[in-house]
Amino acid sequence: MRLLFPALLLLAPLFACPTAPSDAPSEAPAQPAAPEVPPAVARLRADAAAVAARPEAADPVVEVQHILISFRGIPRGPAATRSREEAEVLAAELWARVLAGEDFAALQKQYSDDPGAGTYAMSQDPKVPADWQRKGMVAAFGDVGWRLKVNEVGVAAHDPQKSPFGWHLIKRLR
Repeated sequence: MRLLFPALLLLAPLFACPTAPSDAPSEAPAQPAAPEVPPAVARLRADAAAVAARPEAADPVVEVQHILISFRGIPRGPAATRSREEAEVLAAELWARVLAGEDFAALQKQYSDDPGAGTYAMSQDPKVPADWQRKGMVAAFGDVGWRLKVNEVGVAAHDPQKSPFGWHLIKRLR
């Protein structure tokens, strides 16, 4: 019996579960690295998500001023020649400038792709007069506008349903 136990220990590896052949790779193949996101773009995305997570104010009317950064290939809206990636980088650069205190109206005048005025009063109640009804505007305006305080700025990232024209840098005026 004393010899049987050590013998079983020596034979155990022969009866164990089979292992992968020695020529098989020991690790999963490396996935290509995701492209590094520039810090300004990461900040833009984080700030857009933070505004979207806020509760909405109960105000019946808000007025917003915005800078639209569009790109080529959007289904409708202003014609732009930049790529989607270039638009996001430009939006991020302008967002950083807005946060640093640059004049929003001056940046709007120089960079916005909005062919209209770029300033809109919206109402949630059809009985309350405003330039536009909230439901008649791009969802991003209301989604951001009602989450901001007066004179605060926010951003809406491009989204095919909520912000189909591109990135919106939004300042609430009232």
